[in-house]
Amino acid sequence: MPGDMWLDRSPGMSGDSSSERFNAINQVARTVLGSRGKTGLNVTGSQTNYAIINIKNETGEQVPSGGVLGLGDFNISPGSNLSSFKEGPSIIGELPTEADHTGRFAIAIEPIGVEKIGKAAVAGAVICKIDMQSEDDQFADVFDEDVTKLKSGSSGLARIISVESGTGEKWALIAFGGGGDCDCPDHIYVVAFTNAATSGGFELVVHVNGTDYTIAALYNWLSSDLQSAIAAVGEFASDPTNYQVEVTGGGVVSGSGWPRNGLRVEFTVPAGTVLYFYRSATAPTLSPSSAFVHVIKGI
Repeated sequence: MPGDMWLDRSPGMSGDSSSERFNAINQVARTVLGSRGKTGLNVTGSQTNYAIINIKNETGEQVPSGGVLGLGDFNISPGSNLSSFKEGPSIIGELPTEADHTGRFAIAIEPIGVEKIGKAAVAGAVICKIDMQSEDDQFADVFDEDVTKLKSGSSGLARIISVESGTGEKWALIAFGGGGDCDCPDHIYVVAFTNAATSGGFELVVHVNGTDYTIAALYNWLSSDLQSAIAAVGEFASDPTNYQVEVTGGGVVSGSGWPRNGLRVEFTVPAGTVLYFYRSATAPTLSPSSAFVHVIKGI
């Protein structure tokens, strides 16, 4: 079975090559996400296991498929070309640093040359390399000034679904929307759309101290709707003095649809709280099909 590919093998045994392990992990991604219907939509609406954005490589290095780019500003801003901006997000990909891009990165799904625009995943499940610091690590985030791999740890934007055994540089299947013992200065997230939704819904998950709380959100929710929904679950409902949430931002265009400018979600919780917030892997029911929800950590 594919899982056997991740066991330690003696030299010369069948199935010892990195390519075979890579293919095994890739098959798991297709099987798990496909069989459960947990596929995403890219900006063109075709079925994938991840959400795709256009990203311009300004790292100064060739970024390989599976490589890492820090998320920067819009490459094309609404003010400079509104028509192009509405067609799909184009983001500047920066050399990832722990100081600026922890929780803010994309994984290239094709090689991207220096100063070229390519495709990268910002949500869903994707394959990449991780420098495994410990076999017990369950999360990963950017490796300082390294475009080829992530670094594992006790927290991070990426949850490790499957990974080759051992420590060091390993192929892995990750899912955006990690967690662990968050060491970011604030529990801050931004919820935003790739293209506007006009109907349907999607799921968000708030994880607090080992428990997941699923929130069924609608396409036309405002900041007050999301804040009320989060305030009604878990510790936010039972201990609102110590567990608080504030949702700001947004601004609906033409009176309908999700706030186009994104919503800023800030959690205030006791020290030591294990908290993370992400979009569920359950496929959204949004229309048009080009609409996709992103939850970005640490902005």
